[in-house]
Amino acid sequence: MFFTLLHRLAPLTETAREIDFRFGEDSDDDPAVWITNHSGAYVNPSKTKIAELNRATETLRAAILKSEFERWPYVEIKAE
Repeated sequence: MFFTLLHRLAPLTETAREIDFRFGEDSDDDPAVWITNHSGAYVNPSKTKIAELNRATETLRAAILKSEFERWPYVEIKAE
C-alpha cells in the first residue's frame, strides 16, 4: 500500500521513468530507505525540467516523512 501511494504521488513519466527502493541502516545505524528516481538524460535541462525533477523528489521525501513508515528517506535523481 505504501509503494502504491508513492507511485500515485509521483507517477512514472519521462521525468521519473523508474523508481527504485533500497532498505537498510544509514551511517548512524538508523532505519533508512534510499530512493532512486531514474529520469531521462538531459545534457542541458531547462529550468522547468529541473523544477519538475526537484518537485518529484520532494514529493517522495515528504510522503515518507508524513507517513507511518519509520525510515529516513534519502532521495536521489539518476539521469540515464
